[in-house]
Amino acid sequence: TTIGPAAFHSCTSLMSVTLPSTLTVVADNAFRDCFRLVEVINHSSKGISVGEEENGCVAYYALTVHKGESELTRWEDYYFLTHKGNHYLISYDGDKTALTLPEYYLGESYAVHNWAFAYQKQLTELILPDTITGVGSYVFFDCTSLTRIILPSGLDSIAAYTFYGCRSLVELTL
Repeated sequence: TTIGPAAFHSCTSLMSVTLPSTLTVVADNAFRDCFRLVEVINHSSKGISVGEEENGCVAYYALTVHKGESELTRWEDYYFLTHKGNHYLISYDGDKTALTLPEYYLGESYAVHNWAFAYQKQLTELILPDTITGVGSYVFFDCTSLTRIILPSGLDSIAAYTFYGCRSLVELTL
């Protein structure tokens, strides 16, 4: 199996990919800018590592590269990845304009991973509960209708570019 140059370039909804044992070539930029691609299930003989640009950037944004079953789960309108005992909210797939995130996932706290709400142009208001353990980079990238957000009171830091492009944001509560 060969994956050609830029074959999946900018497939921004792609969260998991399973590479077959027959894979021989992943061309340059095959998975470039697939910023939600957090899981690579690798059955090939290729040595693929988290964060690398080799192999067509397939694992550049990955939280995990492994064999076996997917660690990605859809729960209500959210996608979560559980890896090494940590839960990450990866993406929102609903159409609500005002949203309060769930306090827990499987009874435990979780982090909002990079790009989780990027390009969600319908969102106008978002409330993150105090149980959130972290908020990654670009989480609200280009959420152009977002006017109000309430962040967890115990949040230690706000990652780089978290609100980049949120040009309608008028109220922020920390």
